[in-house]
Amino acid sequence: MKPTLIPLLFIMFLLTSSCSKEEDCYNPVDCLPAATQTGANTAGCLVDGQVFLPGGQSLNSGSVLKAQYVFHNGKYIFGVSIRNRNNGNKMVMIESKDEKLEEGDTYSMKKSSDISTTGVYLNGLIGYSTTDEVTGEFTITNLDESNRILSGTFWFDAVNNNAEIVKVRNGRFDVRY
Repeated sequence: MKPTLIPLLFIMFLLTSSCSKEEDCYNPVDCLPAATQTGANTAGCLVDGQVFLPGGQSLNSGSVLKAQYVFHNGKYIFGVSIRNRNNGNKMVMIESKDEKLEEGDTYSMKKSSDISTTGVYLNGLIGYSTTDEVTGEFTITNLDESNRILSGTFWFDAVNNNAEIVKVRNGRFDVRY
């Protein structure tokens, strides 16, 4: 190898190795965790086209990724919350009450008198949620009750009190509950 080629290769190595994963993502969906079904405790989505992942920490503030699926007082309760504290306190949450989940089924996120299934986005003190008109869906792709693993995908639009809408897309979760 010629001596002038070595410095050039070294500079190329430095330039390519200094990029972070987000900088390497030309398509924001590529920055989301893989849609696995193994209980990997991963989750993420796009919020108005921006990557949203669990992250950040503060004292006594709880986990950045939480999941539950329980049968309590004769009713099923399901929820997944993804919190990011790196740039303020933001959270994406999907929840369903009074509905037994089934693997492969898709559930509509809108208010109903019988079943409460909603999508929520919090940006600091500003809250957005699904309604009867502004809706979304989540699909359960894996429900392993013996190993307490729950996996799925989701999307929703949510509206705040000022009629501003946030779009949550390409959501996925693979959690232990």
